[in-house]
Amino acid sequence: MLLSCNNRTDINADRKSQLWSMIKSNNADSIIKATIEIKKAKDTSMINALLYNSYDPRIIHRLGLNGKSVYQIKMEALEFVTKITPPKELTYRPDSVIVNFYIQELQQ
Repeated sequence: MLLSCNNRTDINADRKSQLWSMIKSNNADSIIKATIEIKKAKDTSMINALLYNSYDPRIIHRLGLNGKSVYQIKMEALEFVTKITPPKELTYRPDSVIVNFYIQELQQ
């Protein structure tokens, strides 16, 4: 039983390491895949990953995400994971007011 728990922890740590690598990559698809996985898992331990390089203006042309920027997708995931609504409407344009709002709210 103890071995099973240890392996599970290792998988979790490995998953987080992989997600961080994807978030830090320069590949927008990798960033989006990691963001979606963090959002689906509601993983609050990965909030800093969602804030990492959050001003990325690149527009995505994938089914279901067409016309959204990497910034917008990350901020939507952040809103979903934290259950904190930003002070302004999210658009595809990076907005320092929204990013700074989350940074301040999550430091408390």
